[in-house]
This record gives sequence, structure tokens and C-alpha cells, in this order.
Amino acid sequence: MRWLFAALVLAATPATAQPLCATLDRIADVLREDHGEKPVQLGDARGGQVILFATPDGSTWTIVVAAPDGRACIVSDGRSWRPTGRGV
Repeated sequence: MRWLFAALVLAATPATAQPLCATLDRIADVLREDHGEKPVQLGDARGGQVILFATPDGSTWTIVVAAPDGRACIVSDGRSWRPTGRGV
């Protein structure tokens, strides 16, 4: 899924784990159109939101942190998302 970041046409960042950022709308569009991921969970955080995008079958997922001004950053991605079946 690393190639996704290039598709976002983001400013170059070092490969040393800086989050990759764009507008939330742009990130959501790329995740939906190119990967079939949609928002499945949302959490309020200080100064913004944490959004989990995933495919319907959970085969891939992406965590995005969004600020109130619409700027968002991809902070993690992976495979095999599954609910724990436990409430928090």
C-alpha cells in the first residue's frame, strides 16, 4: 500500500516515518477509489479526529488523523483488520 502515498501527489518526505498529509477529502477519495476502503470507525481526539478506513472484508486498513481545518495525515496502514468483539 506504500504506492498509495505516491498517488496522493504529496510533498516529498523522508522515508523515516513522517506522516504523509493532504486534505481529508483527497485522502478519502484515493482510499475509496483505489483501494475500496471506506471510513468504518471514528474517534474524537484533541484538536481533530482519528478515522479508520477499511475494506468491507477487512483485508486492508488505513488510519488517518484529521485536523479541524481539513488537513489530514496517514499515520499507519496494514492488512487483516478485524473487530475484537469487545466494547470499550
